Amino acid sequence: MRIAIDCSPLAKTRTGIGTYTLNFLRALTKIDRVNEYFLLAHRDFDPGFELPANFVKPTPRAEYSHSTPWLILKLPRELRRLKIDIFHGTNFLIPPLTGCKTVDTIYDLSTLVMPGQHKFLHTLSHKMFLRNSLRRADRLIAISEFTKREIVRLFPQYEGKISVALGAVSPGFVPIDDNVLLENVRSKHHLPERFILFVGTLEPRKNISGLLRAYSSIRAQIPHRLVVVGGRGWKYSDVFDLIQKLDLSDSVLFTDYIPLEELPAVYSLAEIFCYPSFYEGFGLPVLEAMACGTPVVTSDITSLPEVAGDSALLADPASPEEIAEGLLTLAQNENLRENLSEKGKLRAKEFLWEKAAAATLEIYEMIYRQDV
Repeated sequence: MRIAIDCSPLAKTRTGIGTYTLNFLRALTKIDRVNEYFLLAHRDFDPGFELPANFVKPTPRAEYSHSTPWLILKLPRELRRLKIDIFHGTNFLIPPLTGCKTVDTIYDLSTLVMPGQHKFLHTLSHKMFLRNSLRRADRLIAISEFTKREIVRLFPQYEGKISVALGAVSPGFVPIDDNVLLENVRSKHHLPERFILFVGTLEPRKNISGLLRAYSSIRAQIPHRLVVVGGRGWKYSDVFDLIQKLDLSDSVLFTDYIPLEELPAVYSLAEIFCYPSFYEGFGLPVLEAMACGTPVVTSDITSLPEVAGDSALLADPASPEEIAEGLLTLAQNENLRENLSEKGKLRAKEFLWEKAAAATLEIYEMIYRQDV
């Protein structure tokens, strides 16, 4: 088979989708040395690891500043020129007139369910192209059972063409016990001695305001500061207004992005990880924290209970009181922290990228055989 994979998430600032795509691709290179793969993107990118001979990364003939115009206008011609058998859309969208079979990975449907929680242009592009992409795809891959249920709830006509391929964490996400490395990372990012950690983009859906309210209500009872790791997405000014209102300026540290290779150390330094998001298709930071042995408080809705299992404390993200109760319980109970740390590490090992890659390869083979 000649398979093209949309690698545009790797050609821009790395977010959850880029991390998912990178890890899936790395696992795929380990299990398939037979089929031909073409890694296509709107501009050149570095995958960060050596590609085997059957994985080709063509240099773009012309680079685009954004991936959507490239995908709609340029990619169809490229797929036909390369005589591609299967195109895998890793970023929600499938272009028209591909001339080949198509697979579409769906992370969540938050742009349709919660359009006010995304940037206008992002919501507009999904409103214009996502529904058609769902229709065009020969097979849909949901990254969680929750996302599959969401697709079926909104588009019941596609139930018969949905498969689930769960994500996992990058290999480097393990407990770090190198004290020199830990202290270097602590010093570099000015991390406090004891802290509660959040990792994610500053945007309304992540519910940082709820976390701030929860933390504010228990701040006087615990020695921990709150550390927020992640880039500034949109509508984040309300977060900083709330910090002033709650008088938290001396208690909350914003680090912006931290390099991926340093994140395991940050998780390992944190005493508690909190992720009270309103809507997640998978919730990779929860799995990263558990893999590093950090006890977790997270939301009791969407995909997050599916990822956390019984290895984390769950709270209603709409209730700062419940979030605060979970944080206070962990902060004051060392035995519980140790118990959840061990359970979380075991839970994280159940999620493997090789499983996701193998499941996806089976999908490629299945829809290819339909034409043979």
